[in-house]
Amino acid sequence: LNVSYVLFAILVGLSLVIAVGITSKLSRTLKEGMAFAEEVAKGNFDVRWNSQVGRDIGRLSDELNAAFDIVVNKMHWYESVINSVPYSISVTDMDMHWTFMNAAALKDTGFSELPQALGKHCSAKKGSLCNTPGCGIECLRRGKTRVEPVLPDGRTIRITMSYLKDRNGVN
Repeated sequence: LNVSYVLFAILVGLSLVIAVGITSKLSRTLKEGMAFAEEVAKGNFDVRWNSQVGRDIGRLSDELNAAFDIVVNKMHWYESVINSVPYSISVTDMDMHWTFMNAAALKDTGFSELPQALGKHCSAKKGSLCNTPGCGIECLRRGKTRVEPVLPDGRTIRITMSYLKDRNGVN
């Protein structure tokens, strides 16, 4: 009978050691997964999750990476389409800070690359309507979707504005 208790105690002890080991590996893997998700949320699209723990979790990380690659490739493709448009396209947030410019808009505003423009107030381009009631964004807020500023060289251009909407149709 004492041998039975000893064997039972050994089995319980081994079970606990195995359970702690599995829990530790799963916890570490979930932390790696969370770190991956946090980096993606910050806009780091180069990060990948390379889990080596277990067949199922390794497969999950492979599938998530594959899905993420599809999203990043589509995002790059759409950005390339917008950059191929020869007309300026710029996007600002509600506080009038740039969040995107295509290649033509970067050229028109004198920026050589997008990170130089991001977050700057749109009046940094020093357009003739900037900081006036005729500002395109101010006009859009009043319901007017077109303005025609005069450029320093005397040419008149037409600027069309609209609100970007999310997939639920909300500005």
